[in-house]
Amino acid sequence: MYPLLPFVFALALLTGCNTTARPDFVFNRQGLSQQQYSQAEAECELEAEKAAIQAKNSITAGENWRKIFVLCMEAKGARYLGTTDDFPDV
Repeated sequence: MYPLLPFVFALALLTGCNTTARPDFVFNRQGLSQQQYSQAEAECELEAEKAAIQAKNSITAGENWRKIFVLCMEAKGARYLGTTDDFPDV
């Protein structure tokens, strides 16, 4: 009757089981106070969300979000060092 139904069900189950957390970004604050850093982070998250919304698919959205967030934070004075995967002790 519906030949793709088992495939769609299995795909939905596999997608729901992926609970791996994405690593956080690590920045060098370079003289920014905690308040300045928090403000920059909030502003850059907003800019990244606006960029991601315009993407045609989820892969492009994720790439856009990451790129805009990192560039925005660097423009505000925080130097991008990598992710928490690169710095397991952070």
